Amino acid sequence: MTRASTGDKDALKATLRDWLDGVRKATGWSFERIAREADVSPTTLTRFMKPDYPNLLGLDTIRKIAAATHISAPGDLGIEMAPTGFSESELKHWTPAPNALQDALTSGVDWWEVRSYLLDLEGLLPGDKIAIDLNHQAQPGDIVMAQVESKGGQDVETVLRKYEPPMLTCRTTQRDYPGPEFVDGSRVIIMGVAVSMRREMRGA
Repeated sequence: MTRASTGDKDALKATLRDWLDGVRKATGWSFERIAREADVSPTTLTRFMKPDYPNLLGLDTIRKIAAATHISAPGDLGIEMAPTGFSESELKHWTPAPNALQDALTSGVDWWEVRSYLLDLEGLLPGDKIAIDLNHQAQPGDIVMAQVESKGGQDVETVLRKYEPPMLTCRTTQRDYPGPEFVDGSRVIIMGVAVSMRREMRGA
């Protein structure tokens, strides 16, 4: 699939923004609540609605919103409303219990659950909960959350990677894993930095 032209991408953004605005009006929810109900980052929609935001919404995100609100995605996108029919993402948004982990309430901090082994050599395993500071400037060696647009320009995935400027890399014992991604501020954007981690004790 060839990369979408700038005009096509702008038209698709306009379509998605109109749809999201309609979802907001129909549900009476804020964009932050829509995102939380759909189990995506609360900042995903607010950032996307900004005129200068460079990326599209991921197909996974669109499907989750459609499933959570029972409002179908724009028909011309060819997206079916199948909440269990798409691949599992690397990260899942997580909300701490009330009165727990007070730093989770800090402005600009989101908590996520790790769902892959792609950073197991950095000590992060599936089920671990990590705090992502969306206002923190990434430094070499940081674990970061990033949005990576597909080569075809039709999807955006939220990933967790190690930042080794100018690349994002996996640090894993797994035999098959995604290759490094060049952080260009357009197709690949660092969204925040991991600043804390919580691991629940499991029984033997």
